[in-house]
Amino acid sequence: MDEYDEDAPHRCTTILYYAWKIFTCLFTHVMLVTTVVAYCILGAYTFVKLEQDNEINVKESISDLRNNVTTSLWSLTQDQTVLHQENWTKSVIEKLQGFENELVTAMRKRGWDGSEDKGSLQWTFTGALFYSIIVITTIGYGHIAPKTAAGKVTTIFYAILGIPLMLLCLSNIGDIMAHSFRFIYWRICCYACTRPPKRSHHVVHRRGCSLRRTVRGGHGLQGGGGRNSSARSRTASLKKWGKNQGSQRSGDSALALSETLTHSYSDTECR
Repeated sequence: MDEYDEDAPHRCTTILYYAWKIFTCLFTHVMLVTTVVAYCILGAYTFVKLEQDNEINVKESISDLRNNVTTSLWSLTQDQTVLHQENWTKSVIEKLQGFENELVTAMRKRGWDGSEDKGSLQWTFTGALFYSIIVITTIGYGHIAPKTAAGKVTTIFYAILGIPLMLLCLSNIGDIMAHSFRFIYWRICCYACTRPPKRSHHVVHRRGCSLRRTVRGGHGLQGGGGRNSSARSRTASLKKWGKNQGSQRSGDSALALSETLTHSYSDTECR
């Protein structure tokens, strides 16, 4: 029971650590990519709302302009009782020049793409999503661009917020790719370089033989060393015994000399 109580805080700490790691990974990678995708979708809906109606109105105005020119030319022809080529040509040229000026104005200022079909619109959800992506990625591909004042102002603020968000997402993706490539390089590409070489059977056999010879030689040296140490101990004991004998002899000679001197007389006593 005590062991379980001691392991419980450690397990809780481990669970909280891995939960935090998972949450951080999801927030930094998945949530960031999801935010960029949601931002692009929001921009697509915004630009469709701002630009699609204007595009439809431009196509309708071009169709009305063509119909008006056709009607005016027909009326000009019917009003003349006698057709004169010079007068009729002069009036038609004036009508056509006005029609051409209206077309040029519609293409330059109002964004007319040259088609009057309402089914082929540029500012659909797909086209607006494509425009949103090229704005925040700073690619600038394609000829699609907003024509209304509200669409141009929205593009400025959309780019101010979207470009840093996109750069942050690209940096995060680049970090993931760098770690992945590093893992693949060290684990797969460098596996052959870091793998230890295989030892052949002959090399192992030779090393075993040399090891046995070394062990045998060591035992022989240990035996010779024991013999030498016993000889040395014998020599030391003999030397010690010789010293003891010499000291005993010198002691005896000194004692005899002292006894002789006690029985001798000085010169003064003899006198």
